[in-house]
Amino acid sequence: MPQKIIGLDIGSHSIKAVQLRRTFRGFELVGFHEKKIPREGEATPSDAVAQALAELFGERHIAGDIVITSIPRRQVSARIIKLPFSDRKKIDQVIPFEIEGYTPFNIEEMVVSYHIVKVEEGEAQILALLVKKDVLRDHLEVLGRVDISPKIVDLDALALYSVSSLMFQGIEGPFSLADIGASKTSICIVDGGHVSMIRSLPIGGEAITEAIGREFHLSHEEAEQGKTLHGIILEDQGESEEERRFSKCIESSLSPLLREMKQTFHSYEAEHHQGVRRIFLCGGTSALRNLIPYLSRELGVDAEPLNVLEAPFNKLPMGSVPAGLISHGLGLGLRGVGNGSFSQLNFRKEEFAFRSEIKEIKGKVLSAGILMLAILLLVSFDFYLKLDMKQRHYEDLSAQIRKVFTNTLPEVKNIVNEVQQMRSKIQEVKKGSLFFSEAGEEGMSVLDLMREITLRIPDDVTVDVKDLAIGRGRVAITGETDSFESVDKIRAGLQKFMGFKRVRLTHAKVGVKGDKVEFKFSISMAEERPR
Repeated sequence: MPQKIIGLDIGSHSIKAVQLRRTFRGFELVGFHEKKIPREGEATPSDAVAQALAELFGERHIAGDIVITSIPRRQVSARIIKLPFSDRKKIDQVIPFEIEGYTPFNIEEMVVSYHIVKVEEGEAQILALLVKKDVLRDHLEVLGRVDISPKIVDLDALALYSVSSLMFQGIEGPFSLADIGASKTSICIVDGGHVSMIRSLPIGGEAITEAIGREFHLSHEEAEQGKTLHGIILEDQGESEEERRFSKCIESSLSPLLREMKQTFHSYEAEHHQGVRRIFLCGGTSALRNLIPYLSRELGVDAEPLNVLEAPFNKLPMGSVPAGLISHGLGLGLRGVGNGSFSQLNFRKEEFAFRSEIKEIKGKVLSAGILMLAILLLVSFDFYLKLDMKQRHYEDLSAQIRKVFTNTLPEVKNIVNEVQQMRSKIQEVKKGSLFFSEAGEEGMSVLDLMREITLRIPDDVTVDVKDLAIGRGRVAITGETDSFESVDKIRAGLQKFMGFKRVRLTHAKVGVKGDKVEFKFSISMAEERPR
């Protein structure tokens, strides 16, 4: 069982690594490390991130059995859908086709994952998410430069949900968590322990720094320092004129964020007929002086900091780490704890599936052992044939071949070489049935193919084939049966045929009358067909 877990929060301003340690009773928060991402120089953003990662893990000697990262919400498409079943195997099969109509991109270019929001009376409410393969590939490529291979790639907003599941069980009414970072703000609204809404706003603390720099003609470092020192000046506080100017500048730069947050909460209230009552704030910008009372006043909700350091699992000294910086990485690290109430999302699947070095080594050793055993068996078998079977059975084999040949081709009177003559006859038969074969290609006839498909369908399954389309190297079968379980049985049966390279379920849904399940299989043929 892994003992060390790292939740890796890769932001636009810095990289935070949160370290958890599993114990017999649960887990402990034992480490936090941060590294600023270089802002200057000719390095590309990905190069700057890779450089910061290398320095962070190298300088702090960070190591973990499991690393978990996330992708920003703005790079992911999300949709809430409902399915009339909750079985994960069926959801895995159906979800790509259910979500395909909601994206302008080819579904083959996307990685689809999902989080089961809740299940009621057998019906599952699903938060389906899609990310372009290029985005995920770039994310993993940057990490791979410094030999980091995350076991799970989650979504930043769902990391907040994982934290809420740990910290706020039993809170009545909907509440929100908001991670206000440097370049974005992630929002997750939770109600009754379930995700109700996620959103990413492209506004963060960097907008405040840039506004201060423009207004007061300051460098980035000076503007950042002024923002930290002065913050927002509330109405009942008597401060200097300069601080009030800073305050007005900050409030002006925060107005787009406030507007988007208000719109988010209003949209939620209109859809769910109840409003958000509380908001918990985290992220680097949440530490801005007086920001929390200011947002509470402007949004009309109770706002308070999300302080995970007050929880009993924290083993870090109080005050040693800014509490607002830990939440995102903690939410990611919780995925390694294994609690089912956390986020279920993972974009590492199919071609991007996680493969640990240990598994790869074991697989290589096992493959080498099997190969060596197979070679020894082949050598032994060949030796046996040469010294025993070849001597003892040659004449019997020749007689059997002659008998089979004469029974099969009684019209051939001049027998010279049975094997060669039989091959020639087979080629003649194949040429005679070429119109049933794939164009210009030696292969199975359509009749043989239909026979193989029929034999592979289990006897206990009732199926009505509506359409059978055969093309060059591909077969498409459309039909209907009595249940999703029968669809799985049909697919499993077809996959057993060695002539089929891959049997893919491309469509499965309950029919119009509700008593049948419509399906479609797309089958790719093996390059070398069994004869």
